[in-house]
Amino acid sequence: MLGGEYQASSQVLVGPITINNSKNFFVDKYFIGADGFSEKSGFTGKDYLRAETVREMAKQATQVIIVTESEKFGHIGTVNLLDTKNVAKVYTDTHIPQEDEIYLNEMNVEVIKVD
Repeated sequence: MLGGEYQASSQVLVGPITINNSKNFFVDKYFIGADGFSEKSGFTGKDYLRAETVREMAKQATQVIIVTESEKFGHIGTVNLLDTKNVAKVYTDTHIPQEDEIYLNEMNVEVIKVD
């Protein structure tokens, strides 16, 4: 465990201690969730500390992979999580809006749909 502030509702560690300790590690794949997405905003979240921690930890990864339900597309969270250009893949269900899937593919983001 990296240390930091534990958020029980999402079962994650966040904050400056988590960020600082993550700088000692490199990972090939970093899986994260998102609370929203739009072409203009990219991927968004609803918690500032969690989003800040995600952005910093993503710098230590070769590939950032978003795992989220299709219902999150078309909704925008309150804080920026990641720009689309920083995401390699998105795993979602088969109900992703077609325009979002096309946009992600145009941005070189691989979209993997599961049932």
